[in-house]
Amino acid sequence: MRKSLYFRFCKYRHILSSLYFNVHYLGWKQGLKLPIIFMSPIKFRDMKGKILLKGDVHHGQIAIGIPGNEMFDYSTKCIWSNQGGTVEFEGSFGTNPGASFVIRKDAILRIGNRSSLGQNLRILCSKEISIGDELLGSWDVTIMDTDSHYFDVDGKLSEFSNRISIGNHCFIGSGASILKGTQIADNVVIASRAVVSGKLLESGAMYAGVPAKIKKHNIKYLK
Repeated sequence: MRKSLYFRFCKYRHILSSLYFNVHYLGWKQGLKLPIIFMSPIKFRDMKGKILLKGDVHHGQIAIGIPGNEMFDYSTKCIWSNQGGTVEFEGSFGTNPGASFVIRKDAILRIGNRSSLGQNLRILCSKEISIGDELLGSWDVTIMDTDSHYFDVDGKLSEFSNRISIGNHCFIGSGASILKGTQIADNVVIASRAVVSGKLLESGAMYAGVPAKIKKHNIKYLK
């Protein structure tokens, strides 16, 4: 009962931030439904670009800063910085306090239906990040499709950014990093602290290590 009451309190404690955000991106008609709610403090750094909602648009469809693991502070501030990109939510999505979203100009961030990620999520989208349905992520996960710098590799200039694609029904363990150019198949498990870069194309496999490599086969997470 106490948790239920606290959740209700969190849904409305930052209602002014939620209202401002929804009306800014969705207009009055859709924005007043408050389909996007902030349940922990939020810092707005850039409010450019656009947001697209798909599916049944309803109150609380997207919840940012949901009180989660009791090891973390429920009031850790989230950060939103859309510098001129597009964010597409395919359905419902939730993340816990401390989430940071940076979407650069002309970038595209797609997040699948019924996906959720834990505390201190960091998403940096410079080109394109596509996340499938039913992704479950633990805390301190980083997903970034850019190095934010160029490097000289054997006399050749490295790629600045490269698309990330994460399949359906995947699990990402705590502290894992998903880096530019990554392609992950459906039903893949990423172990804690893994650093993922490249094509992980075997469905139903567990990848672990730095860089991440197959460690187990015929595995998937259960809800």
